[in-house]
Amino acid sequence: MKNLILILTLSFCSYTAVAQISPYYPNRPTVEKGTSAGTYTGLNFFMPLVEGYLSRNYFTLENSFYKKETKIFTYTFVQKFAANGNKPAKLHFKLKVFLIDGQFVIESYKITGTELHLLSFFIGYWPTSIQLPEKPTKGYIAKSYFLQDEIVLSYYTSYSIAVKSNLKHTPASFTEWYKGLLVNKESE
Repeated sequence: MKNLILILTLSFCSYTAVAQISPYYPNRPTVEKGTSAGTYTGLNFFMPLVEGYLSRNYFTLENSFYKKETKIFTYTFVQKFAANGNKPAKLHFKLKVFLIDGQFVIESYKITGTELHLLSFFIGYWPTSIQLPEKPTKGYIAKSYFLQDEIVLSYYTSYSIAVKSNLKHTPASFTEWYKGLLVNKESE
């Protein structure tokens, strides 16, 4: 029992000691109703929120992997239950990342999967209003903004959600900006 308490205490201390990378540093990234913006946020902060949301919506993590050459993490979530002998639905996340001090930071990401589940995720995950185009545009269905994320639901040959930052940063300029904040905080 003492070992379990020690492990939990050390885990909590190490979690709170590591700076959460986000555009809002030194404040922690914003979490609203268990969700958060993802771009320019630490992968180790964002993906557990996504996994928690999907778990509450009957999806579980099937697999994940990282391709160092392309700097892309891929996560596949599968539906826990399927009706009438159908195959369980899947949602695929492809996250383009970069490194800051050994931590992966999300630059942009794309989500693909079945129409129903993508629409449900688009409407349910981000607590914000949805903007429909004034004139129908080929492929573009709807757009939404949440903090620094610009979220676009589109259809070309299949449905997808593309998320990019509306900040005026590149990974290099964000890294420089973030490290400057760390230096200023340490000198205080």
